[in-house]
Amino acid sequence: MNAEKFIEDIHAMACEEVDEILKKAEKDAACIIRDAEQKGKMIEQIHRDDAEKRIKSQKITVLFNVHSELKTRLNKEKYSVFESCFKDARDQLDGTRDREGYDALYKKLLLEAIQELDEPHPRIHIDVRDDSVCRDIIRELNVACEVLPDIESIGGLCISSPDEKTIVLNTLESRLERARELLKQEIFGILYGTS
Repeated sequence: MNAEKFIEDIHAMACEEVDEILKKAEKDAACIIRDAEQKGKMIEQIHRDDAEKRIKSQKITVLFNVHSELKTRLNKEKYSVFESCFKDARDQLDGTRDREGYDALYKKLLLEAIQELDEPHPRIHIDVRDDSVCRDIIRELNVACEVLPDIESIGGLCISSPDEKTIVLNTLESRLERARELLKQEIFGILYGTS
């Protein structure tokens, strides 16, 4: 009988050991599951944070690109406004020769150019359409000069030294271009809000 008791005891001990192993396995499995869930949450959070950083970075890049594009378009539009103003001014000058008072304007332009050049016998370069106006003013002012109808202009003239080393441009176009350059800074200051 001893053997039967011994077998029963071994069986009971084996059952207890199996129960303990199962309980320990359940505890270990629960710990592993808990750790896996925590690690999963941490990994998920890391990926979420990384995704949010990438989204934020992309958002900043997109906003910067949009801002740059808008600024470029706005600058082009402002420059177009600037150019349009001077194109309109140029268009308005086109009929100056046919307007009343052109002779007085031409005389003023001629006198300014003569004074600026300060040559005793200048060469006056004119548009052929101003030939009679120019010659009448030269006779009136008694200026000794050579008149050359060799330029095209919407009005005004150029004057040079006899050797043409010194030239004074006093056409309406050249005056408009000088005004354009002088006013450029002021106009852009207004357009760009720096004045």
